[in-house]
Amino acid sequence: MPEIPEDWAHQVVGNLDAAVTKLYNLTVRPAYLIGRIVTFGLIVAVLALVSSIAVYIGIVRLLDTYAFGNRVWITDLAIGGVMIFSGFLLWSKRRPHK
Repeated sequence: MPEIPEDWAHQVVGNLDAAVTKLYNLTVRPAYLIGRIVTFGLIVAVLALVSSIAVYIGIVRLLDTYAFGNRVWITDLAIGGVMIFSGFLLWSKRRPHK
């Protein structure tokens, strides 16, 4: 009968721990990282949207109150012109798909 080493319990536990760690690194860890990326990406997207809306409202109020003397249509015309110009500029910089 083969002889059982004295530290067989430590070897078994070590092998089991190594197997569980390998399984964790192959399955749970990638899913965990993907979940974190999606979560933080959504948080950043929502914060960027809210911030851009707040900046837009601030610009409209600032222009309406101080620049154009409570004439909202001039403010809308100015901001619309800037957005159309920006759109034309970005459209001219695009590259066709190959």
